Formats: sequence, structure tokens, C-alpha cells
Amino acid sequence: MERLVSVEDLLTCLADGHPVPVPTRSALVRLATVGISRLREVLQRSVYNSQHKQEMGALVALVGRLVDIAANLSQFGTRVTEDDRNRIRTVAGNIAEIRVAVTSGTIPRLIGLPVEGQPLPGVPLLGEIERTVSLIHDVFTGAQSATPDWSPGSDDRRQAAPLVPGALSNPENVKFALRGCLAAGLCYIIYNALFWPGISTAITTCFLTALTTIGASHQKQFLRFTGAIVGGLVIGIGAQVFILPNIDSIAGFTVLFIAVAVLSAWIGTSSPRLSYLGVQIAAAFCLINLQEFKLQTSLTVARDPIR
Repeated sequence: MERLVSVEDLLTCLADGHPVPVPTRSALVRLATVGISRLREVLQRSVYNSQHKQEMGALVALVGRLVDIAANLSQFGTRVTEDDRNRIRTVAGNIAEIRVAVTSGTIPRLIGLPVEGQPLPGVPLLGEIERTVSLIHDVFTGAQSATPDWSPGSDDRRQAAPLVPGALSNPENVKFALRGCLAAGLCYIIYNALFWPGISTAITTCFLTALTTIGASHQKQFLRFTGAIVGGLVIGIGAQVFILPNIDSIAGFTVLFIAVAVLSAWIGTSSPRLSYLGVQIAAAFCLINLQEFKLQTSLTVARDPIR
């Protein structure tokens, strides 16, 4: 609903000839950056039947595409003709109908849907928005049952299941679990065979980066390794070599800790794609300097997690 409202506000401003407000522009950029992966995860963990999940999954994907297009459209400073204003106003009205249909479980009655041979609008990307809205309408009309099992505000809202349906019966899920356990088990055997407990964080890495897609796993592994290098090697060992020898009180260490915490928090809140990097920088630094109630002078403590 938040995504649909943001797109509708943008189109309404363009149709009325008003400048797009900064909150609307910022909301579109934020929603486009966040993406729809979290919505997909919530949907997969819901207790709805597979057909309804497929219908809602298509709706989520199309709404995400609509937000991406609108976020780019808000960056254009183009002059809107009167014909384009009418088309934009029609699309905004159709999005409002879709919002009503989502909350009430009805089929939206859209007007002015794009047809073959219709002239292209003068506003960039408006044609793509019209086609996406038309596809959203097709999701409602083509679904045999588009009514949610609960509506916002109802008292019988169903809770999400703790596990994805079929988690224990689907062979692919079992294979995924066995591969993760095998990787963690090999790490356990290796660091015990080498008598090197300092690299036991490899097991934690196996669990934290075992995601459902290869691309997501690689991204999280890259952020974890990069955060360990920055927080442990650059900041952690750098502080041990150049800063901590000159500190003789808790006040000086507090200033250092605050500086690292601010940097980690700034990266952690910058973008969903980089937030995990900030968490890893803070974790690597704290792992080195907060293990004992004294200034850490041993470089071994910083070396092992990085390796």
C-alpha cells in the first residue's frame, strides 16, 4: 500500500502541474532501494495456499517494478502537455482503484488501459507505467481467487508459519540444509585438526551467509569478508598499533569506540545493500577490543578472525 500511495502521489503532482514534494521523491527512492525481497520472504512464510502465493507474488513483483519506474520518472524535469496530464490523471485513478481492490479483495475497474497503436506519451516512462498497471489488472482478472484470507483491520489475521511450507518435505530444502551442515562441519573439523580455535568464526560465516540464492549468498559473503578486513585489519590492528599505545585511560578508549561506532552506524544505515558491512565492521572491532576488561595489545586476537 505504501508503494502504491507513493506512485499515486507522484502521478497526481505531475497531472496537476505541481512540483513533486521532497518526501514523495525520497519515499520512492527509498522503496526502490529496499526492493521487494523482504515482501517475498514474508509471502513465502505465510500460511496461504500455493495459488494465492503465486498471485500475490506476481502482484508484489509488478508493484516493485512500478516503484522502480516511478523513482526514475521523478528525476526527469520534463514539461507535461495537456494530453499527457489527462493520461497521467487516468493512471493515478487506476492506481487508486488497485489500492481499493487490494484492501477489499475485489477486481479493480480500470479505465483508459493502453491499446495497440496508441501514440506514445511525451512524458518519459509513462507508457511503461501504463503497461505495468495493465499487467496488475490482469493479475486480478486472471486469478481464480484474488481475495486475501484476511483484510487489514480484521480480528482473525492469520499468523505466519515459523517455517516455509514444505521445509522438511521438499527435497531441495533438505539438500540445502545438508550442504550448509557439510560446510559448517568441514570448518569445525579443519580448525580442530589444526588446533586453531581462533578461526572458529568460519562456522558462523557458513550459517549467516547460507541464503536461498547464490547471488545473495555471494553478496553477503563479500560484505562479511570486507567488513572483517576493514573492522579487524584496518581499524582494529591499526588502532592497536598506532592509537592504543598512546591511550592510558578509559576516556581515550571511549572516544575511539564512539568514532568506530559512528562509522559503522553510518554505513549500516546508508543502504540495505551495504547495511551488513557496517554490522561486520562493528562486530570485528568489538571482537578484538571488548573481549577483556583491558586494552587489547595482542595482534593474534585480530589476526585469527580475519583469516
